[in-house]
Amino acid sequence: MSTALTNALKNEISRLARKEIKAATAPLQKAVTRLRRDNAGLKRQSQNLEAQLKRLGKATPTAKAAAAPSAKDVRFSPGLLKKLRKRLGLSMANLAKILGVSINTIMNWESGKTRPRAAALQKISSARQLSPAAARKLVGKGRKKAKR
Repeated sequence: MSTALTNALKNEISRLARKEIKAATAPLQKAVTRLRRDNAGLKRQSQNLEAQLKRLGKATPTAKAAAAPSAKDVRFSPGLLKKLRKRLGLSMANLAKILGVSINTIMNWESGKTRPRAAALQKISSARQLSPAAARKLVGKGRKKAKR
């Protein structure tokens, strides 16, 4: 066989092989392109949903407030406790009765020497919801009438 014929056969075989490979891989390339497009769309959708979830989480603090607050969620400072006591028109002794602690404990909390534990913080949180009249009623229930 001549060199020209050998080269012609090699070139034809290579051309046909490339054509067959291209025909076999074209559908795969289209599928990969479609999958990449779908993947990008799903990423965008996921980002949009995460953004909506963030917005909804920020927009509904009332749902969080409606649930019983945990000790971590309750703010406390000595000044806030004193303001609460004054707003309710209670003495340290009466506030101590409502919260179920001693007068010394109230003094220590208001002076900043100690900090309430979790159970007491939740009681303080529920006391914040009281009106002055409701607080007086609670204190009145605990009083005994003096004999005359």
